[in-house]
Amino acid sequence: MTKAYMIIHDLKLGRAGLTNAMLTRSKVFYEKGLPADIITFDDDPNYGDVVRELKNSGKMHQDTQLHNMINFFKNRSMSSAEDQQPDFYQNMHNQIHTCIEIEADSTSSRFFSKQTGEYVYFVRWTNAERTAYKHVDYFVKHKRESRFRFKKKKLDKIESFNEKNERYHEVFFNEKGNPFLNRAIHPEKQTVEGNYLLYNKRKFVNNVELAAFFIEELLDKYDETILICDGPGSFNKMLKSNPRNTMKIAVIHTNHFMHPYTYGSKVKKQEAHIIENANNIDAIVVFTEKQKEDVKRQYNVSNIVVIPNFQYPAQIEKITSKNERQVVGMASRLHETKGFDRLIEVAEKVRTIDSTIKFHVYGKGGLEQSIRQAIDEKHLQQTVFLQGYSSNMNQVIGTFDISISTSKYEAFGLSISEAMMQEVPVVAMDVRYGPSDLIEDGYNGYLVEDGDTSAMAQKIVELIHNQKQRTLFGKRGRQKVLEDLSIDKIYNKWNVLLQKKTTK
Repeated sequence: MTKAYMIIHDLKLGRAGLTNAMLTRSKVFYEKGLPADIITFDDDPNYGDVVRELKNSGKMHQDTQLHNMINFFKNRSMSSAEDQQPDFYQNMHNQIHTCIEIEADSTSSRFFSKQTGEYVYFVRWTNAERTAYKHVDYFVKHKRESRFRFKKKKLDKIESFNEKNERYHEVFFNEKGNPFLNRAIHPEKQTVEGNYLLYNKRKFVNNVELAAFFIEELLDKYDETILICDGPGSFNKMLKSNPRNTMKIAVIHTNHFMHPYTYGSKVKKQEAHIIENANNIDAIVVFTEKQKEDVKRQYNVSNIVVIPNFQYPAQIEKITSKNERQVVGMASRLHETKGFDRLIEVAEKVRTIDSTIKFHVYGKGGLEQSIRQAIDEKHLQQTVFLQGYSSNMNQVIGTFDISISTSKYEAFGLSISEAMMQEVPVVAMDVRYGPSDLIEDGYNGYLVEDGDTSAMAQKIVELIHNQKQRTLFGKRGRQKVLEDLSIDKIYNKWNVLLQKKTTK
C-alpha cells in the first residue's frame, strides 16, 4: 500500500495560503484513492479541536489523519510497562487550596502562602466555570520557577524557567502520568538543544534528529510512502530521515528571491537550502513556469516541476441584491509582503476620484495595528475597513465588486484564483509569480506595473463604473480557472510525478 504525507511544522486555524493548499491537496488525494495525511512537529495540546474544526468546515477530508510528533511518542510510551503514577493533579489542587486566593479575572487567580504571605501559585482555568486547570505557575521568592500544564485533569507538561524567566527545560507526560520526553531548551534562542526519549532510553542531539526518527517510525509499516514537505522550516527533518522506499518532494510556496523579489536578487535562506539539496530528494514543485525558469537559470537543477495549486469548482456566491455595490475587496494575511502600504495609497487616490468606493479587507496578522494607524493618519476611516478573518471566503468574495492584489511578491496567487472562481474580476500588480499566469490583461482582469498605485487606482475606478466589463471579466476569469486549475488536470500532473520511481 502507498501512503502520502504532507509535512509542515504546525497546523493552526485561521490560516490561508500554504495551509489551505496543503489541506486541499490531501483532500483531493484521498478522493482519488491515495491516502494523504498530515505530519506536524510542534507541541499543541489542542490538536483534537483543530482537526475537528477543520473537518467540520470541510477544509480537511474526513479520513485525513494528523500525526503529531509529540502525540506519537506519547502514545508509544503508553505501551511500556511503567505503572500508573499517583494523581498529580489532585495533589496540586490540594496544595493550592491551602493558600489565600485573590482573583485576577474570570479564568485566573493568584495564591499566596498563609504562613509567609509569599506569592506561590498563578492558576489559569480552562473556562470561566473553573472546572479544570489549564496551567499552574509555581513561584519561589516571587520568581516563576515552573509551569505545570494539564489536559483533562492530567499532568501534560512541566516547563522550567531561569532567573530571567526564560524557559530552559521541559518534560512531557503521558496519560499514566509517566514522563516520556525530556528536552533541553536554549534560554535565549528558545531552540531545542537536546532530546531524551525516556520510554526507549534514546538521546537525540537536536529536534531534526528526533523528527527524522519520528518520520522513520511512522512510515515503517508501509511498503511505499511519499513525503511532501510544504513547510520550508521542516525540510531538514524530511531530508535527514531515511525511511525505506520513500519518495521525497519539496514544495516551494513562495517567491524564492529576497527584496526586490526579481531575478538576480539574493535567494532566501530556506529556499536556497531546498534548491541546493535538489539532488538529495526526488523533486521540487513550484507553481509557475516563470519560477521554474528562474530557478534553472541560477541552479543546476533538473528535477523541478510545475504543478499549480488545486482549485475546487466552487458554487458562485456573488451577492447581487445589495443596493450600493461599490466594494473593492482584498482577502489576505495582514503581513508586510502583501503590500498594505500600497493598498493605503491606492485607496487614498481612489477616494479623490470617487468617495463612494469602499475597500473591505479580510484577514488577520501582525500588521493589523500599523494598518489601522495608517488608515487614521490618512483619514480613510470611511474608505478602508478591516473586517477580520472569515472561515467562509467564498461568501466574503461574493460581496466584492472587484478583488485586488497589492502583494510585493507571490508564488501563485491563491486569493486571485479564488476571486476568479467567484466571477469577481481582479486588478493585480504584476509581480513574480502568479498574477500574470492567471490574469490576461484587458481580457479577464487588469495587470498593472509593480508598485504603480496610480494605475491601479485608475483601473479600479474604471472597472467599478463599468458593470458590463466586470461581468465579462468575471465570466472569463472563472472559465480560465475551471480550465487551467481543474481537479483532474492538476491531479494528473501529480500522478505523473508520483509514478516516477524513486532513486533514493
